[in-house]
Amino acid sequence: MLILTFSMYSVVVIHDASAAKRRLFSLTMCKDVVDGRIVGEETHSFLYTDEKAVVYFKIEYSEKETVQAKIIWYEPSGKIYHTGSWRTTEVEAGSTWTWWASIRIRGATSAEKRGYWRVEVFHDSELLFTESFTIGPFYTVEVFVQNLPTEHSTPLTVDGESWGTMRGGERKPIGFTPGTTHSIAIGAEVLVRTGTRYYAADNSRIVSSEGSIIFKYDLQHRLEARTDPLGVTKILGDGWYAPGSTAAVGDAPKTIDIASGTRWILVEWVIDGAATPQRPSSFTMDSPHQIIARYKKQHYLKVNSEFGDPRGEGWYDEGTTAEYVVTSPSGILIQQILVSWTGDTSATSPQGKIVMDRPKTVTAQWRTDYTQLYVAVAVAIGVIVGLVVVIVYRRRREETPPITPTLPSMPAVQLPITYAPSPPVAQAPVKAYCMICGEELSSTAGYCTKCGAKQAN
Repeated sequence: MLILTFSMYSVVVIHDASAAKRRLFSLTMCKDVVDGRIVGEETHSFLYTDEKAVVYFKIEYSEKETVQAKIIWYEPSGKIYHTGSWRTTEVEAGSTWTWWASIRIRGATSAEKRGYWRVEVFHDSELLFTESFTIGPFYTVEVFVQNLPTEHSTPLTVDGESWGTMRGGERKPIGFTPGTTHSIAIGAEVLVRTGTRYYAADNSRIVSSEGSIIFKYDLQHRLEARTDPLGVTKILGDGWYAPGSTAAVGDAPKTIDIASGTRWILVEWVIDGAATPQRPSSFTMDSPHQIIARYKKQHYLKVNSEFGDPRGEGWYDEGTTAEYVVTSPSGILIQQILVSWTGDTSATSPQGKIVMDRPKTVTAQWRTDYTQLYVAVAVAIGVIVGLVVVIVYRRRREETPPITPTLPSMPAVQLPITYAPSPPVAQAPVKAYCMICGEELSSTAGYCTKCGAKQAN
């Protein structure tokens, strides 16, 4: 429960509340206020058995104005416990007003939130003051962050709940109910810039009694060893290293099969942004370093064909266009004619293109064509017939007797017939030869004059 009230009351000025317009007086806290006056002693320490905690302050106004004020109570974790506001009030110049507000403790959830609280008061949207107080009893655990520069901060959690942040070198007391156990943790990593961080290897503790905790940070540099695209394979050496230490770098496979017909192929290494064909075996970690194994994906084009000298089969970069081709028609007399392609294309041309966005297969379908054979046979038959005709013609010309030309007939002339005697025909002498040696003999010889052989008559 939040109790808000205010009253006009004159006091001595303590410090300014706002430049020239208002002045703040005697800020304090107590356990109760009656008729605008503090009952009992002023205190900033409360027990969980106390009825309430009251914040009490006074303001002098130098000008007439309309006042709007609000108050925010923060529990030890830094979370807002409650927000309230006073009613809008008209104040006169030269007047002094007493303001107070309270939260209940006994029987409320605030009684279980032991430790260090704070309260903020805003006047016309301007922060007027911040006051701290405690609700106990409790045991205190002081948390200290070591080796973290003051310009950096880390999140603080208690029992898994956020308790705000802690800057480097800061000490923060945390109060807990006696007899309870709690977990206190800070962020393990504080990133300074890309590749450089402060790291707390031991960033969580368990507490159950009074004491202090020191969380220590160490500076580290990152060796980023990866592939492009990410996740192709693991490059040994990736991690965080102490300044001046040596980081060894693992190798990467030249090719990595992903699935049937698909693979990664290593293109180059990129060292701290510069491409190089070779990789270093190690780095001295005086600063962050990056080594990237750059891969490209390839798909296989399978070209199937029984004929036509198929070409184009092989590996292609993903997204590129592959060309495939066969010779059609194929053969001389009996030819194979390409009908179409099947598989990942239905083209009918002997040459085609296909985008390699995955493994692909093209198969040539053929039909047998006898046209050239028929033409050749017809030509051969024609040649043979022609030769036969020529031969027959020539033979017939050789066998036919020459034809004597017939002269035109002349009128018959009657001449006197004269008969002349025919002269006697001389007979050629008959020659004979030896039957044994061939010697020429007279036709009447009975024996050869050379060899003496008897001759037959």
